[in-house]
Amino acid sequence: MSKKEQQLEEYRKQIDAIDSQMLHLLGNRVEIVQKVGELKGLAGTGKTIIRPGREAKMIRKIIDISDIDFPKAALAQIWRMIIAGAINIEEDSCVAVYDPSNSRECFWLAREYFGAFTQMHRHNSVETTINDLTENNATVAVVPLWDNGLHDPWWVRMNEIDPNVKIFARLPFLRMSDSRLVPIVAIANVVPEESGDDISVWMFKLKKGSNIDIIEPLITKAGLKNYLQAVSHGEKYDYYLMEFDGFITNDNAETIDDIQASHDKIFAAEYLGSYARPIEFKE
Repeated sequence: MSKKEQQLEEYRKQIDAIDSQMLHLLGNRVEIVQKVGELKGLAGTGKTIIRPGREAKMIRKIIDISDIDFPKAALAQIWRMIIAGAINIEEDSCVAVYDPSNSRECFWLAREYFGAFTQMHRHNSVETTINDLTENNATVAVVPLWDNGLHDPWWVRMNEIDPNVKIFARLPFLRMSDSRLVPIVAIANVVPEESGDDISVWMFKLKKGSNIDIIEPLITKAGLKNYLQAVSHGEKYDYYLMEFDGFITNDNAETIDDIQASHDKIFAAEYLGSYARPIEFKE
């Protein structure tokens, strides 16, 4: 064996030793994850153990503190899979996915976020996807944020179907580009939590014939930055799906409550969930 080959062999042994150390550390992490799961005691409650805010903070921190010569996007994806694997240890995870034959985007984004190792139920309609979740056959559902061409989209009915189900993630969370036309979200029986950089989703129910423009000045005056995502016209009411910068929930929605109370054409303002703003990596 030449000197060069001997040196290569030594480097390979060092790599193997480091891999063993990493595996040992991951095993230690798994043990702690299992203890955390026991303390949470959510088994049988229908509520997932997912901590969306903490998960986002963990990945952002890894990106921020990393000073190694390794792609940050790859690091973020590695930690995303570690988190997904830990969730599978803590609970019997299953993701219901909207997966029609003409569009596989929800399926592939769900695999990217929750891992190919996570059980998935595929459905060819948004309704059956959400039913899988609300009937406790799945722990998470991945669906488009809005449904093209539907007069009665899921976000109009969600609080009536199950008020505990909330939006908690926007997919992809790790973005290499912003080319996707239809927003994809993950929903579950989960407690939304703040990550430090969030977007909150609300539905405004207005009297038929009204327009969201009537409250735009009130929203602007309140200092809220908003994005109109979708509109659905019903027989008696019109529904507006809106996103706001910040973590605005039922517990701290004084500003939205004030807007609702100040205009008699607003029948209701319903909180649909919050998600950590996706991380974008430059190509």
